[in-house]
Amino acid sequence: MSGVKFSRQILLTGLILTGLICAVWGLLQLYGFVSSFHNRFAVTGPFFNPGPFAGYLSVIAPLAFYYAIRDFSILKYKFYNKLIPLYIRWGISSVCFISILLILPVTMSRASWLALLGGCICILIARKKSKFNFCRWMKRYRKRTICISSTLLIFILLGGVFLYSIKKDSADGRFLIWKISTGIIIEYPLGVGIGFFPGTYAKAQADYFRSGKGSPQEEYVADAPEYAFNEYLQIGIETGVLSLFIFVTIICMSLKNALKLRFVAELGSLVALLIFSFFSYPLKVLPFVILLCFLIASCAQACKEVKRLPTSIITVIASTLVGIFLYNRYPTYKAYKYWHKTKMLYDIGSYDKALLEYQKLMPYLKDQTKFLLEYSSCFARLKYYKESNEIIEEAILISGDPSLFTTMGQNYQNLGENMRAEICYQQALYTIPNRIYPYYLLGKLYYETGDYEKTFQMVHIVQTKKPKVPSNAIENMREEMKNIIDNKK
Repeated sequence: MSGVKFSRQILLTGLILTGLICAVWGLLQLYGFVSSFHNRFAVTGPFFNPGPFAGYLSVIAPLAFYYAIRDFSILKYKFYNKLIPLYIRWGISSVCFISILLILPVTMSRASWLALLGGCICILIARKKSKFNFCRWMKRYRKRTICISSTLLIFILLGGVFLYSIKKDSADGRFLIWKISTGIIIEYPLGVGIGFFPGTYAKAQADYFRSGKGSPQEEYVADAPEYAFNEYLQIGIETGVLSLFIFVTIICMSLKNALKLRFVAELGSLVALLIFSFFSYPLKVLPFVILLCFLIASCAQACKEVKRLPTSIITVIASTLVGIFLYNRYPTYKAYKYWHKTKMLYDIGSYDKALLEYQKLMPYLKDQTKFLLEYSSCFARLKYYKESNEIIEEAILISGDPSLFTTMGQNYQNLGENMRAEICYQQALYTIPNRIYPYYLLGKLYYETGDYEKTFQMVHIVQTKKPKVPSNAIENMREEMKNIIDNKK
């Protein structure tokens, strides 16, 4: 076995081992031996959310599946000491795959289920390709082909209906995000810039609902997502159609190379990652980025068409790039740590002192929405409303949170600019129509300005609109709106 091939096998086995560790971690969380990293979910593995956890397992599962069925053949023969590494790999792969099958349903991640299924089917087809000619069989048995195809189609349709019905509102929410995101790509074919998806999406969604095109169900499931829940759309929106084309081309070349070199394990894992990327945001989580780079590099290895640089040159280039990156980001890292220390001043209400510290951090943390919200809040609490809105205007570019517009509206209202306040509240309203708070603020604004007709309209909406997430705060708002009506009577 060559050195490159041996290294490849070691790395693949190592990846399977990480999958086994994650799956066991999840099982321990399920049975209460280990706590999760999210207070709303019992199982998250080493991640902070069950979605990425399930996605990682679904990408590793095809690797484990491949070696579990491939190395199973060695058990038929007499035991040999030289085959011990293969026995170990088969044991790790088998236990890993079974563990993943046990824990994956608990995550309720439909995208990961589809990814695992797609990756494993791809492996089965790729393994049989050299032994079985599908085209010749289909031509010879046309009636059987039609019957099998029809049955598969029915099962796929039924499976799709089942997956949709499990979390219908979640699925409808994804469809809305994809619809709005497609329109953004058409409007900005060159991209809006990395990190500007949330703000751009919020504006597009507000325009969509303002136009009256949104259905009641779309209004109910609307939210302010940070991601497009589809990496292909996200790449197209942030970096443009050309970048998306380059990305898809690299992926297609990798898949073609994996088939050519018979790298079936990497092929199945890469297909699983591509399927999961269609429904989630894996490339925003570092382990998935590393995994994608490894799979692409692995598919390219031993390809005669690729000219390789000497290892020493690659090491120097990589070390230089990493050094430059760390040098540029280290001040931001220090600022982030210092922010969490000085946040105590904000929490205890010492806004004047917090403001002085936040001013120093602004050049480094202007891409952190939460920091910008706190910074603008410090200005607002000290009655520097104009300065507060200047900070919010920067936050709106990178965030779709409608609370930015409600805060800006309250600042304008305190400045006596009621028309601008109304525009801000309406923007918040159309961004996420299922929120009650913007209607409540508009009702109070109209009441203070003496526009009682619009006040009654807002009061009626606050009293009758079904909230997506009921809370005591909503009941308090309804009670206050009721008091307004009673006072007018």
